[in-house]
Parts: sequence; structure tokens; C-alpha cells
Amino acid sequence: AGRTGWIHQQALSADAGTEVFGGEWREVRIAEGVSWRSRAFGDLYGGRQVVNVLVIDPMAARVAPVAVRQATPTSQIARDAGAIAAVNGVFYMPTTPVRYLDYLLIRGVVVSQAPNRMRPILGATIDGRMAMASGFDAESWRGVRNAIGGHPWLVQRGQVVAPDGDPADDYIYGRNPRTAAGLTSRGTLLLVTIDGRATQSIGVTFPQLG
Repeated sequence: AGRTGWIHQQALSADAGTEVFGGEWREVRIAEGVSWRSRAFGDLYGGRQVVNVLVIDPMAARVAPVAVRQATPTSQIARDAGAIAAVNGVFYMPTTPVRYLDYLLIRGVVVSQAPNRMRPILGATIDGRMAMASGFDAESWRGVRNAIGGHPWLVQRGQVVAPDGDPADDYIYGRNPRTAAGLTSRGTLLLVTIDGRATQSIGVTFPQLG
């Protein structure tokens, strides 16, 4: 199966026409083991929200992180990697070369270390099995060849645990565009994006994303 990447030409965006708001979820199967769901909410958490979700069976579709040397649109990264879909990954500084700000492991090579050993990490083995845990330990994560870090935990065992944070720190804890990853109890991978900072999609806080 193909590597996962994003399809910007088809994804709903903050420029979506007003007629789509308030509709139902739309779902399209874009490849073996990969479905794309989208919905434009007319009123969710106090305003319009555009939500896109990739639903992936990691045993049927290969999922892997990609590193770049300079800030590059996600759609271009997907094309260069031959991917069918892609989402944003770890936080980074837009320097040249890019300086990643969280844990990143690609094909067994550590590209970037996490600033905090207990931050959430999503890892995948060669055969497609995936897991999420706090921090990466080479011994307990034996067989994991690709992994990516993030912050903060949003949901654990079905319960929202996202922090409210400091109201003054609007960039991190205010309404913003968001990207999130999660695993269901059956091992299905969910990659979620919510547009933000736009009239057509105002964005969400961490607890709202959870």
C-alpha cells in the first residue's frame, strides 16, 4: 500500500463555500486502508469549524514521517514523497535547515530529540503496528523504526486530559488551527486537522480538540 500523504485539492478548507456549512460528514475511500472524512460545522465551539480526518488501517497502508531541510507546504512534501495524503508533523523553527522541536525518528535514525522525555510519541514498527506512549525508550520500543512526538496529551483511555493552560499563552492554548493523531482501541490511526484563524473556521483550544 502507498505511503500516507494529504490531498489538498479535495480537502475542505477554510475557503469552503457557505452552502457546505451545517452539513453531514462526508467520507471518501482514497486508497486501500485509507478513508478521508470531512465536515464543515456551522456552529461548533462558538463558531464555524472545518474538520478533516484521515482514517487509516496501518496494517494496510504504510504511514511514515518525512523530514525536510526547509519550510515546505504539506502538499509539496506529499508530492515529493509519492504520498497519497499528509498532515503537518512536529513543531519546528523555520530556519534553513529546519530545526525540529520534538522527537522524530525516521527509519531507525533519530532526527530530533524531544525537549521533555515524557511528551507523547506515536511510533510504528516495520510491519505496521502502532503505539502511543509518553517518551521513547529504545528497549521497550524495540522494533519501532519510525516515530514522531507531539504535545500535549489530549485523550487517554477515552478521557479528555488536555490542559487548559495559561490563558495568556494564546498561541499554544488559544483558538488555533490544529493537527492531532490518535489510535482507537482497534489500532486504527486517526489524523485530524481543524482549520483556524479564519472567518470560515475559527480554530479550537486543546480541550476542545480532545
